[in-house]
Amino acid sequence: MGVLTVPVNEEIMRLHSWREVLEHALERGEVMDELNAVTSLHRAAKLYREEDGRTPVEVIHQHPGFIGLVQLTQHFVARCRPQQLANALWSCAVLMFQSVELLTLLCRWAVKRSSGFVAQNMSNSVWALGTLGFIDEALFQLVPKHVEANIREYTPQDLTNTCWAFAKLQQPSDQLFRIIIEESLVQLGRFKPQNMSNLIWACATVMHKDEAAMRIIATHACERVSEFGTQELSNLTWGLATLGILCEDWMEASGAELMKRTQECAPQDLSNTLWAYGTLKHKRNEHVLAITSEVMRQIQWFSPQGLSNVIWGLSAIECRDMKTLLTISEEFLRRPLELFAPSDVSTLLYSFAVLAWTHEDAVRKLRTAVRGKMELLASRDVANVSWAMAKLSILDDQLLRLLMDKAERLLAEFSIAGLCNVAWAFVRLGRAVPRSLAQGLAQETLARREELAEAPFSAFLLLDAVCCEWSHHVEPSIVDRCDAIGRKPFQDVLGFMVDWANIPEMGCSPADAETYQATVTGFKTIQLGQRMSCQMLEKLGVLEEDPELYMPLRRMRKDWLLRNIQAAYEQDPTDAAMKLKTTCAWQLRLPDGSFLQEPQVVASGTPMEEPLRLVSCVVEHSRSNDAEFQVLNKAADKLLTRGRPAAATLHLDVSETPCLSCLGALRQFQKAFPEVSLRASFSIRKVCEISEDCSSDLAWSVPGPPATDLPAPEKEVLDNRGRGRAPPTSVQATTARRKQLRRPPDLEGLPARGHVEDRGDVNGQAKKLDGPATLNGQHHKSQQNGERQEARPISMYEQVKRKDWAQSFY
Repeated sequence: MGVLTVPVNEEIMRLHSWREVLEHALERGEVMDELNAVTSLHRAAKLYREEDGRTPVEVIHQHPGFIGLVQLTQHFVARCRPQQLANALWSCAVLMFQSVELLTLLCRWAVKRSSGFVAQNMSNSVWALGTLGFIDEALFQLVPKHVEANIREYTPQDLTNTCWAFAKLQQPSDQLFRIIIEESLVQLGRFKPQNMSNLIWACATVMHKDEAAMRIIATHACERVSEFGTQELSNLTWGLATLGILCEDWMEASGAELMKRTQECAPQDLSNTLWAYGTLKHKRNEHVLAITSEVMRQIQWFSPQGLSNVIWGLSAIECRDMKTLLTISEEFLRRPLELFAPSDVSTLLYSFAVLAWTHEDAVRKLRTAVRGKMELLASRDVANVSWAMAKLSILDDQLLRLLMDKAERLLAEFSIAGLCNVAWAFVRLGRAVPRSLAQGLAQETLARREELAEAPFSAFLLLDAVCCEWSHHVEPSIVDRCDAIGRKPFQDVLGFMVDWANIPEMGCSPADAETYQATVTGFKTIQLGQRMSCQMLEKLGVLEEDPELYMPLRRMRKDWLLRNIQAAYEQDPTDAAMKLKTTCAWQLRLPDGSFLQEPQVVASGTPMEEPLRLVSCVVEHSRSNDAEFQVLNKAADKLLTRGRPAAATLHLDVSETPCLSCLGALRQFQKAFPEVSLRASFSIRKVCEISEDCSSDLAWSVPGPPATDLPAPEKEVLDNRGRGRAPPTSVQATTARRKQLRRPPDLEGLPARGHVEDRGDVNGQAKKLDGPATLNGQHHKSQQNGERQEARPISMYEQVKRKDWAQSFY
């Protein structure tokens, strides 16, 4: 085979479209050698890239000229030099040509000629394989050695492309990442925003954590934050969050910059940023408001995972944005369930529970999704769904049986937190569990005793289930062994509480308060569980066990809660916050039977009107608003302001197990008022006490969305990284193109949402939807396919009106 008589640069390089290149290859293929073939392939890929993918790559793959170039490259691969091998791999990546035969040949010869590869050849080659998702073990084993030997030749883009490829293919290499990070810090002044973003993204993806280096990069990025694109801002923030690194300067600078340019953001930018805010517990209201406003505007383009990431992020920072929650709920109703992975479904339901959000149609559809995807649920999904049902007081017996069966099969796969969540949920739902599940959970508790020794709170929750609620299912010897797991942390807390020297005086110094608070927090548990809390109260001499004394208060607080749940539902059916409140009924009685304080109910979160008399602690969160703490503080204030009587009795009954902070408050009250007899009782509220089985309501169909004439989203086109991309003509052009490229492909064919009348802005103006399927739980009374809609089920709140609250539950 001969060679071309015209030099390559004068013939191939003067062609200005990939079509011309392929036609030229078709005409002159018979006289091409390896240089001409690879150059033509590279030129076609570069021109196609500059065209920005307006033509489907399948069209190129089927072109006879392209097929001929591939055949020539395979034929001449043994004669290709390092530059040609790297160019051929790069071209395959840009054109998404995933021929295993060609890639294997190119990688084989790349290994043989690796000593001749310069830094750009190697980085382009591994970038190409990362883009194509193709792993060649032999080549990837050579890369760390090549990088170390030639590190000074690697440019910022070479360094970050190499890390990006290893991360994309999930090929962690501590040696490679260590070398590249060290060199990156040397060259940091030459890094572009995309280089910094990609490097931290790659480190996060393979969980290579070098906190000092990441903070240096983030600090440098703050100085150039205005140069970052929105994707680069979100990727760097996502990477830091994944690694658990809170860099306040970066969070403030990037949040302020993103707030200015939210309309340039693609859905993934928005969802990743909110996910990162949730992970790092970073909340700046103005930043979050700007992002959620744009989320609502672009909601139809979010992938299912994007929707779940948004609401999870909001739940993690406890941002209950009603407009965003309603928009996400309506969008979830619009989507077919098959688009949602089990993790998306469980995350949505879990986040609804955290935010006390009960959009009835969305919750019903989520329950339907859980039933349909039960076999695909992982242990984490089972834990999240079970916990959410208990938190939202959803009693679905059919679904609960399925979850219990699934949990039993997956017990060994649960994390400690997962085991605690399912145990707590099954106890709180109040239904009987199978004997085999109770015994399996007991065995897992014993098997995890070393882990539980480091997590006392988890131990107390599991022990409540095994040793208290389900002890009739478990052998006594196993119950005793499980009980022993919690005895040491219990004795540690008891020893601290019984010693008056550890309990701060009322009006103590800040130093004494801090010492006390640090000790309570250091016990690493929120509470002792209901069983051991009863024992603790008994040891402290405050446990009230006489039903005639505690039952009137208990009935009072239960009736108060029922009435307030009903009132809250009538005001806003989506707000379940009242169901999550702890309530405490109390009275302060004098020896003659008169009241210094008549019986009343206090709910957690109620503003404290009295001066703070007692010392509260941060146990998971600040406990100064807990119901029993407020009662003790109110009683102390009343005794101090009205004169201390010679004797009195303070009775209180709580709807939750007291936390350590509240146990400490009980002791502080005892120490300050030894003349007052303190009597405390509590009971945990179970879902079956206030809810009826709602399994049958899934037979009632949710109305579909109204038809619209808005266009469906376009297919996603690969957003290639690497060399050769033509510069954008303008910021607006870049934004439009990136949104087109990064829309989720699985949304094609969905009915579009209604026309947006008001797009919304950072000042919180919500968009208006044309004919949403539901609004605050109120349904259209339309008919579908000529059939009459089934009657709407009776709400939980209407059902509980008929309950007899005189029954005793301790």
